Amino acid sequence: MTTLTIRWGFFLGFGLWLTGFIAAFAQPTLPQKLPVCTIPELTTQQKQSLQKQLDFVLQLKKSSRLPTASSITYVPIRPHIFRTSNGSGGFDLTALNFAMARTNHYFLLNGTGIQFYFCGDTPDYVDNDDAYTDFDQNRDRNLLVDVRNALNQYYFNFSTTISGFGYYPYDDLISTRSYISTNHYNVEGQLIGIANYTMPHELGHNFFLYHTFSPNRSTDELVTRGAGANCSTAGDLICDTPADPYNLPGATIETNNFCVTYTGTITDANGDLYTPLVDNFMSYYPYYARCRDDKFTPGQVERMQEALYMRQHYMNCTLDCPPTNVASPTNLSVTPTATSVVLTWQDNASNEMGYFIERSSPQTDLVAISGVGPNVTTFTDTSARAGIAYSYRIRPSNTTTGSLSPIVSLESGFYTINSGAWNDPGIWSFGQVPTETDDVHIRHAVTVPQNYKAKAQRIIYESPVKVTLDNEGELLLSQ
Repeated sequence: MTTLTIRWGFFLGFGLWLTGFIAAFAQPTLPQKLPVCTIPELTTQQKQSLQKQLDFVLQLKKSSRLPTASSITYVPIRPHIFRTSNGSGGFDLTALNFAMARTNHYFLLNGTGIQFYFCGDTPDYVDNDDAYTDFDQNRDRNLLVDVRNALNQYYFNFSTTISGFGYYPYDDLISTRSYISTNHYNVEGQLIGIANYTMPHELGHNFFLYHTFSPNRSTDELVTRGAGANCSTAGDLICDTPADPYNLPGATIETNNFCVTYTGTITDANGDLYTPLVDNFMSYYPYYARCRDDKFTPGQVERMQEALYMRQHYMNCTLDCPPTNVASPTNLSVTPTATSVVLTWQDNASNEMGYFIERSSPQTDLVAISGVGPNVTTFTDTSARAGIAYSYRIRPSNTTTGSLSPIVSLESGFYTINSGAWNDPGIWSFGQVPTETDDVHIRHAVTVPQNYKAKAQRIIYESPVKVTLDNEGELLLSQ
């Protein structure tokens, strides 16, 4: 096995001087721009050391020894949950599984080739009143119990507006850490913020992504690309992320119906206007005031793949925590309703840490869309849309490719959900009467009313019931 021997010892000392180790902080609030980030600007020596590591990995990549992002690499995360001294409070497993499922969703759809699973049968619970109320990594560092075969993620409260921070990769156990503040996560929007921004953002730092802006919140990165560009030595050192003037005077934004638009008119040293990516995971624009899924750029994905390879070949910390042998869920059923799709299954395990709900459609392969806690046997998919063919699978969140439920499909078209008249939206899935372009799945007795022309592309009978035509009622099939 190839072992990376370049060490970041100076990062360790420099971080101690900063009352911690080198970490990337994220401090989101809404709707204002986010508070100041405390990650220091890298020195020339640090950047040179980073470049040596990346150059080494790029050489391996050119020799076809790096995994491709088209294949999936499962990365274990050991969850550490802070609670009060009597064991109450803390990030509950329903919320944890939801947040990690959404993180997997974004990492897969952005082509990183990385999927996360939980290491162990149960989380590591740390019961301490002071640390639970307001974690201080200097005072409370003795409470941190890292494992050496996984990334270590800690969930606790900050009294400040810090939402989390994560460590860049180097061959030391502390580099496996990320921290997620769960203050008021049950308040509307806050859990969405953790799932849709904070957790992917901090794991991005774990895989060597910087913020899209310079850490000291000033920028000398030029807007131009190609000749005259300095994107490989300034900003986040990645050239397909545009120069980001975050927090500079004049770098203004507007928020309208939870959509962020950059409206700044400031220019770089060449007089070129900035056009930052407000929907990039590593940017610092309000994290749940966005209209669309956040994203990583191809350059960021490539950097994460290189960092993954480095982490896989460190000596002091590994990513080989074994998946838990969980009994597979069985008897998965999928039932459309007037507003959603309801899943039920049989839970056959006692050692699952929760479940990820996976769904595919004609546009996407199976990808996690949500998560539930252990011992849960039902999920309602409110994001499903009428007439679309979906397939579903249940995955225990502390496994990888084993212990999966069978895949159950819901064909395209509309389903009866009650008996009644064809022209009554209340008897159809998603509350819509079928048209001549729709497949119709009959599960209940349906009557075509007098003088009404019912239309469908075709009829699929799924139970011993029938369609009855009243006087002058018609059923017109286009296929």
